[in-house]
Amino acid sequence: MVNALKRLSIWEIGHRWHGVDPEQTDPKLLPLPVRDALRSLTRAIHYDDVHALNDQGIENHTVHNRSTNQGYSPERIHDKLAECYEGGVFDKQFLEAVFIEKEDIGKWCQQNKIALPDFWFSDGWKPPIFDGEAKENMKDEQGQPSPQDTATALRPVQIDKLICQAVAKTLWEIYPKMTIADMCKNGCVQRYGQGKLYPGVHTLRNWLSEVAPTQVKGKPGRPKKKSSERLIEDGEK
Repeated sequence: MVNALKRLSIWEIGHRWHGVDPEQTDPKLLPLPVRDALRSLTRAIHYDDVHALNDQGIENHTVHNRSTNQGYSPERIHDKLAECYEGGVFDKQFLEAVFIEKEDIGKWCQQNKIALPDFWFSDGWKPPIFDGEAKENMKDEQGQPSPQDTATALRPVQIDKLICQAVAKTLWEIYPKMTIADMCKNGCVQRYGQGKLYPGVHTLRNWLSEVAPTQVKGKPGRPKKKSSERLIEDGEK
């Protein structure tokens, strides 16, 4: 039977992907397929391919293990992710505290040509379209926008997307090391790009990921902010 929950912990996904009960394993004696899955998932989060969430589905926030009440700050989360995928340290308490959404796993699998985990996905699954996401214009056989679509005015959400991306690209030219997560919270993006209107799922992050510099997409960790970066994030409040 396919699991209907929209998000699960890293620990549970890594186990159930390979048909292993997450409550019956010893972190020091994990089966090889489970270890590989946990390292792949933590690496995907660390490199911004997948989003790390708390159990309420909120990103860039402290996460807590509900059983032990142990908390982890965003900075500590990144450190612990690296410990797992680089050092093979499988901290069950931490891995149970960080969640990933089903949609994220599905997109990541499809992008990397990985078979979808059958405990969570049915055959023929496709990622849903959320309200804030602009659909691509219909294109003709040569991949060009059809005449009727070209003549149609852009919808407000499409305009907001373009403005957000333009603001972010300008900021990245000035601050090339700013992470995608920090750019999403940037005051200029939120205020002038209307980013504040798109707090749901991962709409804003997906928009900015499309225009993020290569070194930002592939660089792990959260770089320390310089004072000038903090100032511009305030967006002239």
